[in-house]
Amino acid sequence: MFWSKGTDEEGYEESSEAVQDAYRDYGQACRTYGDRSPQAVQQRETADRMNEQHRKNYPAN
Repeated sequence: MFWSKGTDEEGYEESSEAVQDAYRDYGQACRTYGDRSPQAVQQRETADRMNEQHRKNYPAN
């Protein structure tokens, strides 16, 4: 049987905060450069990759 990792797992909080920071940086890039700018697109791709890795490391039930 597969058990999900909970939010109390070691490293979860740090990983979650890093993803939140990445999306916050994306929002800032949109406000500074425009939502279709290369800077914003790159930041969104980075945030999405971080989020995908976070979900792999800490899957939900």
